[in-house]
Amino acid sequence: WERDDLRTVIKHLRASGRVATIALWGRSMGAVCALMHSSRDPSIAAIVCDSAFADLTQLAEELVDRARANGLAVPGFVVSIAIRMVRSSVLKAAKFKLEDVAPVTVAESSFVPTLFVAAKQDDFIAPHHSETLHAKYAGDKNLVLVEGDHNSPRPRFLFDSAAIFLQTCMHVPPSWAIPGADAFNSGVPPWIHSDSAGLNLADLGLEASDVGLDPTALTGTTADTDGRVQATLANVFGYDHRHANPGPPDFSDDDLPSPEHQRRSDAA
Repeated sequence: WERDDLRTVIKHLRASGRVATIALWGRSMGAVCALMHSSRDPSIAAIVCDSAFADLTQLAEELVDRARANGLAVPGFVVSIAIRMVRSSVLKAAKFKLEDVAPVTVAESSFVPTLFVAAKQDDFIAPHHSETLHAKYAGDKNLVLVEGDHNSPRPRFLFDSAAIFLQTCMHVPPSWAIPGADAFNSGVPPWIHSDSAGLNLADLGLEASDVGLDPTALTGTTADTDGRVQATLANVFGYDHRHANPGPPDFSDDDLPSPEHQRRSDAA
């Protein structure tokens, strides 16, 4: 899965003979991927970890709880069935267990210096995930909370802090700085193309098409992506998330629990 893709990219960079020191900067699932890889690759110089979740199963349960708060009426046993179906589907299609996507389980064996970032108003991956990861992380670490939600542009002070952090950890001489470059990068992450200012592809003599990048993208995980996740979750439970109109769950008879199991679940 993603962390293995990342390992392949890093292996390619090291084999190129043009790269000496590598740091990782990820948002959302990208941040999770960076953390999951770092525990097995201590040669990584540093990580900027923005809005990672601590445990994917926990996150899924929290999304269900949020849907309930918005009017979704669904018994606990149906939630258990849905998560079990997702777990089975992931294992069959991607060959890994859902519960394995849990960076909190490797935090205590990770020592790469890491700057954790979380948005205070993030209602997709709540800040407590970053707080948990920061508390358990074994390496040098810092946690910065910023205003905004999951997809909000990050403030200038965060980019300045991240630039200083990376320069220190990667031992980049100040003389290597690109003249006139601005760490703020127009308020978008460093991998995003920007024509207006900052350290961007244009500064490096490249265009978005040179690296297969969609210049309209902002962070990789967008409000539209969040909406699709919520819509998929709602569909699993037969719930129209736009009109708060619960309907029958879309399960086959084989997916439903036995009457005895249902009685035990309801009693619980």
